[in-house]
Amino acid sequence: MLFTAMAIQDYYDLFAAAANELTIFTGSHDQEYANEFITATGNFLCRPGSRLRLACQCNKPMQQCRIVQGILATPGRQGEILAYDSHATEEETFFTLADKAAYRIDFPEFAETITAYDDPEEAARLHTHFEYIISTATLTAHLPPPLKLVKQKNDNDSYRSV
Repeated sequence: MLFTAMAIQDYYDLFAAAANELTIFTGSHDQEYANEFITATGNFLCRPGSRLRLACQCNKPMQQCRIVQGILATPGRQGEILAYDSHATEEETFFTLADKAAYRIDFPEFAETITAYDDPEEAARLHTHFEYIISTATLTAHLPPPLKLVKQKNDNDSYRSV
């Protein structure tokens, strides 16, 4: 990935495009833009009803992964987080999928990134591939929405947990 102001904006735009779910397969190369990653994901998780599924391949214990720990500590979080340790899936291409529709694929070995908002076939392929990745991974953290949101649902059904 070329780390430019335009690339950073593209990154934020993709995360903002997700209304309900972000699916992210990340690795050690993402450490170079960890701050943007954590901030963009945190902004997404501050929306009620949001859901993040994150598979991390950085080969560090999850409690030592800067990105995972930063995301888990999101202040004002209202969404659900599922974090998977996927260090066994080596040589995979990293990607982000927004609501099974828009996506970003990073090719660190070529310093190239592809972002697309209107390619349902590739988005479906990436979603299927992510399901395979987490089938071989270990769920290491599951943080449901904060309890006050679950209580709101019982009071007035204004919040629907997924």
